[in-house]
Amino acid sequence: MCVVAGVQKRLELAVRHPERRRVFVSFVTAGLYGDASLQIVFIAISIYGWLYWLRGGEAHHEAPITRLPWQGHIATLAFVALATWALASVLQTWLHSTVPLWDGLTTSLSLGAIFLQSRKYLDNWYYWIVADVIYVPLYVAKGLPLTGLLYVIFIPMCLAGIITWNRTLTTRTALAT
Repeated sequence: MCVVAGVQKRLELAVRHPERRRVFVSFVTAGLYGDASLQIVFIAISIYGWLYWLRGGEAHHEAPITRLPWQGHIATLAFVALATWALASVLQTWLHSTVPLWDGLTTSLSLGAIFLQSRKYLDNWYYWIVADVIYVPLYVAKGLPLTGLLYVIFIPMCLAGIITWNRTLTTRTALAT
């Protein structure tokens, strides 16, 4: 539902999505503590994004879809690397995760992607695809094959997001010239 909301550029649907509780419990049960905590963080970032989308543009109007500059990619990748290291350390040391590196990496990629999505950067979809490709075998290995299948389905949805958002960006750019 959250991916559909993003593709449709309707963040309010992602904020109010009721499945987060069930997903949280499933991830804790599977020992995916980073992914479980993401469900809580996603709500907070989704609210921030919702407000930004509505009032983050010029004169406090709707924020436009934009491309992330190369410096933004460097900052995002640096965040993902540092957050992966920090989360993997916490997950292994304090929570005794069986997959601390993969849980930390997917959690960090998802945090980066959701932040970019909250700022309406088209490039968020590429980060989601990378995360989803890693999530699929991770979920299957942790005994969550249906969740793995769901993330397989998310990949073409991300591609649809790229196409839809790029079309919006191209149209806006053409109108501005």
